[in-house]
Parts: sequence; C-alpha cells; structure tokens
Amino acid sequence: MKASNAPLRNSICSVLFAAGSLQAATISWTASPGRLDTEVSAAGTQVFGYYWGASTPTVLVNRVPFVLQITTAEPPGLRFNRSYDTLETAYDLYRVPLTAGNAGLNQILDGQVWGSEMPLPLTGLVSGGQYLVQFMISDDRPMYANLRNYDISDGNDPEGARDIERAYHSTVGAGLSPTAPAGSIEGKIFTGTFTASASGTQDIRNWLYNTIDHTIPDVGSQVNAIQLRAIPEPTTFALAAGAASLYGFRRRRLSERGQDQDYLGAT
Repeated sequence: MKASNAPLRNSICSVLFAAGSLQAATISWTASPGRLDTEVSAAGTQVFGYYWGASTPTVLVNRVPFVLQITTAEPPGLRFNRSYDTLETAYDLYRVPLTAGNAGLNQILDGQVWGSEMPLPLTGLVSGGQYLVQFMISDDRPMYANLRNYDISDGNDPEGARDIERAYHSTVGAGLSPTAPAGSIEGKIFTGTFTASASGTQDIRNWLYNTIDHTIPDVGSQVNAIQLRAIPEPTTFALAAGAASLYGFRRRRLSERGQDQDYLGAT
C-alpha cells in the first residue's frame, strides 16, 4: 500500500503558514492632533527622520532632526511603490496658528509628497527589532477644511476594519467639526509601535477621503513627514540598569578595600 503523504503535506503547510505569518507585523497605533512639537517622540534612537518641503535643510522638532527632501526620489529606509510621485511645497498645508510650542511642526508639515493609494513600506528593519514610527500628514487649506480625513492601517484592510478611521488632518488645530461622524478623531501625527518581521519591511497604508461620508472612493496617499526610531525592549533597559548598578557596586567595594589597606598600612 502506498504510504500517505498527509503528514508531510500538513508539515509543509504548517511551515509555509508560519513563514507567511512572519512577513506582516502588527502595528499598534495612536493618534494626536499635531498642535505641539512635544508630540514628536524622542524615545530610543532615531533611524531616520524626513520631511518634504522647501525650507531648512534640517529642522529640529522637540530636539529630533528631520532632513529636508526636495524630490520624489525614495530616501533610504522607504519604498514608494511607484506612487508618492508628486511633490507639493507651496500650499502651506499646516495652518495651526504659529506659537513657540509648534514652530517645528510649522516647518515640517507645510509640504507633502503624494500619489495614488499605495503602501509606504519601511525597509532595512532588523528582524525582531522593536520600532516606533511616526507618520505625519496635514492639509489645512480652506477648500478642504474639516473635510479631508484619513484611514490608517498596517495592511490592506477593508474600510471598517482599519486600525484608525476618519482621522481629520484638516482641522487647523481647532478640534473636530460638529459635522464629523461619530467615532472620528482629530489627527495629524500617527504613532505606531511594532516588532519587525523576518521580511525586514513593514507596510504603512493610508487612504485619503475628501468627504466626511466616504461616498466618494479614496483619492490617494500622502506623507508630509515621517520618522522611525529603534526602541530597546524593556529587558534591555533592565539589563543595562543592572549592569550599571553592578559596576557601581564593584567600584565602591574596590574603593573601600583600598581605603582599608591604606588604614592597615598606616597602623
């Protein structure tokens, strides 16, 4: 009788499933309105920080550097997937009233690069590494005020199942309009944390809508500024703190021994 291949087939399927599951990490997202520079994270170590516009070569926002991009070329660490091919720098897309508290955001969110709806993959990630990404979008032009809004997700999810939905980046920092549907939020800065998969890449998906009811299909994707940061795991902090403590203890003991020997020698 011919031996069954079912166990082998099941094993192969299990391996393929496991391998496939390594290709997509889950991003845990939060959103903030983008009114203050302090919403920009300085945690961990920056991998890159970019903004699109026509201003200062490097802008510090909450002490975090963002490097100016003046073309639609892919900068290191990002992939445009034949989208994000239109650069706009002259439209003043960030119109939250200027204060000392948002001078940085007023520079890095005025321009954008955009195109048809496509993923914006982060590349060159270390498998198993802990990361924080801040994806920033703004469009406060009067013609779009309180109308334009975004859905954000870590995959090509259908509407209704996306990580963040109806995030209004067109409020001029004045809060949600009364016309915004229930469940909407005000958001220009989207902060996500994730563990990198074995693929070394991570998608960010964003869908732009020009109407509050989403009756018109999405009209593209954009990014005004973005940064990626490597975040040590809590155990790394604990080990580092423990090592520092042990080192300090050992130095104290050696110092104490030296003092005892000096005392004995003197007597």
